[in-house]
Amino acid sequence: MTSLIANEPIHISDNDFDALVHKSDLVLVDFWAPWCGPCRAIAPVLEELAREYGKTLTVAKINIDDNPRTSARFGVRTIPTLVLFKGGNQVETLVGLQSRSALIAAIERARAKYAKTDEGLSRLTPEQYRVTQQCGTEMPFSGEYVDNKAPGIYVDVVSGEPLFASIHKYDSGSGWPSFTRPITKENVIERTDDSHGMRRVEVRSKHGDSHLGHVFTDGPSDSTGLRYCINSASLRFIARENMEAEGYGDLLSIFNVEKRRT
Repeated sequence: MTSLIANEPIHISDNDFDALVHKSDLVLVDFWAPWCGPCRAIAPVLEELAREYGKTLTVAKINIDDNPRTSARFGVRTIPTLVLFKGGNQVETLVGLQSRSALIAAIERARAKYAKTDEGLSRLTPEQYRVTQQCGTEMPFSGEYVDNKAPGIYVDVVSGEPLFASIHKYDSGSGWPSFTRPITKENVIERTDDSHGMRRVEVRSKHGDSHLGHVFTDGPSDSTGLRYCINSASLRFIARENMEAEGYGDLLSIFNVEKRRT
């Protein structure tokens, strides 16, 4: 493998590819060809990014003419195609000539602890995809977590960011999991929703941009007065005893209270 010189992009081959994408936590691979005008146009931008991000980002270039095996593996049909890897896993693909700002935005999304990735989307069931990506709503009383009373947290099924906790869950009788508050307010984004002839407040996850459900003002009066009405399909439940192993140990302290906050 060619060494990284002055933090400029590494030129790699089919044989070096798998080792390269595990070289560092974040790797941006540029599929290019010498005869490609847009590839030449984006080259100096990639060199700038390699220098600016330094050790936090490895930028690599793979010539599709000389390395057909890897090009076919990622279905490269248009060049340049840029594939971003995090921890050795493909997280985002950008096809065609990209602006510097678009590349930086993709890199910063991947750097976030919780992010919407191609890998995360690929794991969704058709129902989870419909709800989270197409703003769908599951049928009432049909969701996996409507009657779940086990202690634990609920995270975004796409990004894994923590959203709600069992200590804030209550039976609203609505047919959907209901919570009085999020774990962290900043992880739940509110937007006006005028669809279906109604004015409602939609809630989405901040980092995963998943549609979660809606928030209403008819919640318990002895708490926040809010009802976060959430689709089970948007969530993944992590039992309290598994939180440490799954990287959520810092949230265990929320279960140390004797009763819900008011």
